[in-house]
Amino acid sequence: MTLHFKSTSGVSLFEVMLALGILSLMLGVIATSSRGPSDTLLLQQDAAAMQRNLTDLRAQSIQTGQPVSFDTTGLSCDANPKPIVFFSDGSAQGQPLCLRKNDLTLSLILDPLIGRYKIGDIE
Repeated sequence: MTLHFKSTSGVSLFEVMLALGILSLMLGVIATSSRGPSDTLLLQQDAAAMQRNLTDLRAQSIQTGQPVSFDTTGLSCDANPKPIVFFSDGSAQGQPLCLRKNDLTLSLILDPLIGRYKIGDIE
């Protein structure tokens, strides 16, 4: 007496591997989307927004022909904050600014000749 098995019964190894691959991709997408943005990303977004605001103040000074000042209280890297002054020729006078998020610090550095702040490194 011989036993005959149907070749269509059960699932193949390939089908199991395919199902596990799809499940792992779905779990990977869900895991990465459930976390919020990192502190580094939030800090860079804040720095970009600050840089846009300072550029707008510089443009306002150039357009009006009058100096425009910006209070740096809470943003200064130094213990003694001094205001940033944008002049009508596009130059500026001020000190570096520090943006902080938890234990990270990002500095904005002034180029006084052109009156623009550049984003520094994250420390």
